[in-house]
Amino acid sequence: MLARDFIGDRLYHPQGGYFCNPDVQVGQLKAPIDFKSLLGYEDYQKALVENYPKNAWLTPCEIFKPYYGMSIGNYIHQLYTYLQQTKKIKQKNIKIIEVGAGTGTAASNILFFLKNYESAYYQNIQYNILDISPQMCEETKNKLSLEHKRLINNGQIRIINEDFYKYNDFSKNDLYFIIFLEVFDNMPHDRVFYNEKEKKFDTCAAVELNLDFPNDNLQEVKLPINDRVIQQVLKLYQELPQMDEIQDKKLGGGIIQKVLQYYYKQDQKNVFLPTFSYKVLEHIHQNIPNHHLIVADFDLLRNSESALQGINAPIVSKKGAKSHEKQDYKDYLVKRGEADIFFPTDFRLLQSMYKEVTGKKSTIFKSKEFMQEFSKKEWTETKSGYNPLLEDFTNTSFFVTQQD
Repeated sequence: MLARDFIGDRLYHPQGGYFCNPDVQVGQLKAPIDFKSLLGYEDYQKALVENYPKNAWLTPCEIFKPYYGMSIGNYIHQLYTYLQQTKKIKQKNIKIIEVGAGTGTAASNILFFLKNYESAYYQNIQYNILDISPQMCEETKNKLSLEHKRLINNGQIRIINEDFYKYNDFSKNDLYFIIFLEVFDNMPHDRVFYNEKEKKFDTCAAVELNLDFPNDNLQEVKLPINDRVIQQVLKLYQELPQMDEIQDKKLGGGIIQKVLQYYYKQDQKNVFLPTFSYKVLEHIHQNIPNHHLIVADFDLLRNSESALQGINAPIVSKKGAKSHEKQDYKDYLVKRGEADIFFPTDFRLLQSMYKEVTGKKSTIFKSKEFMQEFSKKEWTETKSGYNPLLEDFTNTSFFVTQQD
């Protein structure tokens, strides 16, 4: 099977996939952090260590709850209000689709913002959550049943345990805000290899395995590139300015320098392409053409052996008991459900794919820029002025549909 199908099997297979395991490693803080009571950076780090759950990862949304989700709620509120005032939409209520909602923290916090700042929008909202993990759906249902019981009872919150890519029960006429928070990084990729002699990418990775024994004798092989999606995403990737060109612009220093240093450590002869992301964008365009996309994810990941296997290669890792403990793997050829496989999101390529598939333009923000615009400074500022919502997770970005 192609690399993307193999990775999809490792992460999402109903029997034993990483995100379908009963002990899926997606956690919650033991208690929300009281940022205003912290002195500064060191207190913040200490609070993280003390409240970090065992054997689980935490997303920025979990760490900065409720304020991270509230900021997204504010963004939706401002944009929806603008669309109504300019008569660009006629529908009377906000409709949201959140894909891969984890423990439901973002949904709860977005709804909390609307409930407290724009109750009329809250009263009429329709919030749809699609998650392939039955465990995460159950966690989300429990959380929202406590915190937004009336909406649950009225059927205004729907929690659907299905693969978003295979689900299409939505109105094509209504505007939906579609939210992906730290979801694109777990979308399966394909791997393509550069032929030095022919001066082109001409093979892709497939994995040989016995379906009766899916964890034994895993081996990567190379095949000619005949897959439509790989061909299309590779074409778009090659049309983008590459790192050599970026370096020639002498943007140097700071994050750019870090990106370049990291980039040149990677194996340059192969690339991991976000082919499943492309298929998801096609699905959105075909079934929810009137949409506004909100994506937040990691644009750069830490150094690891697996991440050096190629350009945009994944980190393959399993969380340990303590906040800093983890077990890394050398590549993505792991047993089903054994480890998380997550990729840096190439936001430039995502922007190009989105334009190609939907015809829509988009805007990319660093997370700090987004939060400066849609959060309130006093929410997460410590006594010293250090603000982790703005200053931590510098390797994350937001991608949103550009509104006409």
